[in-house]
Amino acid sequence: MEKKTILLVYKGHFSYLPPFQSLVEALLSTNEYSLKVICSEEEPDMDQLYKNDNLEFIHYYTLEPRVGLASRVRNRIKTDFLFKKRVKYDLDTLKYDILWIIHERTAISMRDILVGRKYILTSYELRDYSEPKLMKPLTRPMRDAKVNIQCEYNRAWIARMLYGLKETPLVIPNKPFYHPTTRNEYNDKITSDGKKIIMYQGVFTKERNVEGMCKAISLLNGFKLVLLGKETEYVKELKSKYSIVEFPGFIKSPAHLKLTSNAYIGLVTYNPLDLDCAYCAPNKIWEFSGFGIPMICNEIPGLEYTVGANKCGVCADTNDPESIVNAIKVIDANYQEYSANARKMYDSIDLVGLIHRVIDKYNS
Repeated sequence: MEKKTILLVYKGHFSYLPPFQSLVEALLSTNEYSLKVICSEEEPDMDQLYKNDNLEFIHYYTLEPRVGLASRVRNRIKTDFLFKKRVKYDLDTLKYDILWIIHERTAISMRDILVGRKYILTSYELRDYSEPKLMKPLTRPMRDAKVNIQCEYNRAWIARMLYGLKETPLVIPNKPFYHPTTRNEYNDKITSDGKKIIMYQGVFTKERNVEGMCKAISLLNGFKLVLLGKETEYVKELKSKYSIVEFPGFIKSPAHLKLTSNAYIGLVTYNPLDLDCAYCAPNKIWEFSGFGIPMICNEIPGLEYTVGANKCGVCADTNDPESIVNAIKVIDANYQEYSANARKMYDSIDLVGLIHRVIDKYNS
């Protein structure tokens, strides 16, 4: 029986969106589909890493380093005009059975091209009234999608209300499909001193407020904080102020999981500045839980009803060092229980089953 072809379209780098990688991996695992994956920006190492007879990558351009006005103008021409021209041509000429749009920003760029087409739309951020410049152009692509997907239950209902959708979006959590699960896979100077690692991985801005954790760990013996991600001025500030902070830099997904496997406790925190943060759906909680790593999270709905409800971590006031110290002590004293619960939460999600439900709805 001939495989159905799914055309997935994403405006960006494949490595920048781990949940998209998980979707591709899950689809390939079924051996039921042939995938054409449009990732607008070239990324040869990821093409090689994901080389598969049932997968074809399609790229449109390589962006230049943003140095001076000329490079910025050339990049803008590529991301705006060249992307739209090439993607319209591909949608009109490529043979495929299912069209799957990845990320709401991709949908916004394609909003005129998508008119009259049948497609699935996966949104990874909850655009609300705080971002009217994004919410308004996203409304038509959301309403016209045959299937909408959100990555968290509350987000799905909020999106239905915000965008006037006829049905509640389906939910596919940002869980990795392939996960090494084996702990302590990475050994170098970061892991050799015997200290228990509390790890934060992601974006580093003052809005994420990691400083409360720095102050708390400074009060304890035998712990340190490892920050994994791209360096920012905020990271430099934290490293200069706190000796317990170590920063190995940015490691591309999925290779970063080897270092993650050494974490004793994971830190997940979001400042609830908008609905997207309050009802966060971080892939980090799945990366940590796949290793059975307990977590410390701040007290917001997106974490209280995942990590907190599944008792695989402690939700605390991450602005208060004393609250954090207490959370660390509670986890340390009951580590095996929290670790087992973390792995149980990870195993509770069947990505392939959820994806089949999406495709069945698309075909209905």
